[in-house]
Amino acid sequence: MGIYKNYIVKNAHIFDGEKYLCGDIEVVGDKIVSIGTKVENGSAEIIDVCGRLLTPGLVDIHTHLKNVSCDMYGTDISLCTIPFGVTSAVDGGASKGDKAYLDTLSINTAVFVEVKVKDNAPCLENVEAMREKYGGYFAGIKLYLDTSNKNVKDIGSLKKACEYAEKHGYKVMVHTTGTPAPMTEIVEVLKHGDILTHAYHGGDNTSEVDNFKAIFAAKEKGVVIDAGMACHVHTDFNVFGNAIKAGALPDTISTDITKLSAYTRGGRYGLTMCMGICKHLGMREEDILKCVTTNAAKAVDRHEWGTLKAGENATFAVFDTDCMDTFSVTDKAGNHIEGEVGYKCVFSVRNGEILYRI
Repeated sequence: MGIYKNYIVKNAHIFDGEKYLCGDIEVVGDKIVSIGTKVENGSAEIIDVCGRLLTPGLVDIHTHLKNVSCDMYGTDISLCTIPFGVTSAVDGGASKGDKAYLDTLSINTAVFVEVKVKDNAPCLENVEAMREKYGGYFAGIKLYLDTSNKNVKDIGSLKKACEYAEKHGYKVMVHTTGTPAPMTEIVEVLKHGDILTHAYHGGDNTSEVDNFKAIFAAKEKGVVIDAGMACHVHTDFNVFGNAIKAGALPDTISTDITKLSAYTRGGRYGLTMCMGICKHLGMREEDILKCVTTNAAKAVDRHEWGTLKAGENATFAVFDTDCMDTFSVTDKAGNHIEGEVGYKCVFSVRNGEILYRI
């Protein structure tokens, strides 16, 4: 990956994936050699970030990438990740491409293979071939449990998909808007490590029932709660805000970005806007940052993506948190929110190589 060199990112407000510290990060080649202490090295390039927030490269665990997801949704990989400090993106409906293609990308990637539903049953016959095709990029399977597909009658398809996944040791990501059953029943079917996405949608079978009983049951069971925001499409801002007040927080925050949403939803739609919305609705910054670094990396068993440590790969991003990176968004229920101050990526690095710098 590119030509490596020695540089020091100075005067950073660092979140290393678990805690805050202040100081510098020195990068030599593709590794962090020092973090948090003041570094002096006359031969290194100095990049002074003037107290800005520095985090592990962001991890977006629900995207739809061009040449990986279907043509209807797949969006340009560089445009929907790098300008937002995202250095790791997981496709949530992979049906195209292969290991050789993913090897060419400038960011870390993983995929959940799309499992269609026909006659109320999951179409699992191609999963093994797809797993082999994607090799080490395979993260699990994705099921759309949505009655807008007339083939979805009840949660029988999810039960069968989960039985198959448990037999093979795979994770399941399940789309939960338009579901034919209460979210508590969906949680009962899922196992530890499975991912429930679009957890804060409105309408029928919302997680808000019984004061977010489904969310708390999922957390007790070890099911990952993914906000899967899709901006105004799969998130009801009132439901999400009430969940935050009730302590029913997401484990991960993701975009579910598609070519229908990138740069078109009330601002520059990407993971930084989702973070800004979460902060506007009342989430603490530390919880937000864990949702897009440490927690997200753990959710897809790529722990190295979400932390910063000396001796490990230099993959991080720097954000201006005082910028006028505004958003103005109305969800499907008509709830409108606006924010003037957001998270703006100004610098990002993957494996020591500078990807983005403004």
